[in-house]
Amino acid sequence: MFHFYILQIRAFKRFCRKVIIMDGAHLKGDFKGTILHAVAMDGNNQVLPLAHGICKKESGLTWTWFLEKLYECVGDCQELTFVTDRVDAIRVSIENVFPHAHHGLCAFHLLGNIVHKFGKNDKTKVLFWRLVKAYKRNVFE
Repeated sequence: MFHFYILQIRAFKRFCRKVIIMDGAHLKGDFKGTILHAVAMDGNNQVLPLAHGICKKESGLTWTWFLEKLYECVGDCQELTFVTDRVDAIRVSIENVFPHAHHGLCAFHLLGNIVHKFGKNDKTKVLFWRLVKAYKRNVFE
């Protein structure tokens, strides 16, 4: 099952930065499976849902199906960027369905990897978020 939000898609195409954030979440309870979702952020950093799909499990085939449906809705946006976690199936599906799009990794997931590898350090977290939120190269450096 795939569902898209027509008014939000129009708003995304006309007014938002061309960044789509995607992830999957496991469904629990009586109905098992995975929900795949795509959202954007408006100018006030509010979440703008674009589409969601429900499937049996997260895989390359299901992400490709989801992205093909999303492509039918948003079309070929110039300078489109996807932000996801490090699931390889998502990266491959983006490359196949949106070959000209950029792909970035979610800062929250990157920080989780850093903490896992190097341990929890508050100074590291503060520095990491300063770097992530630096919009100009000179501020980053």
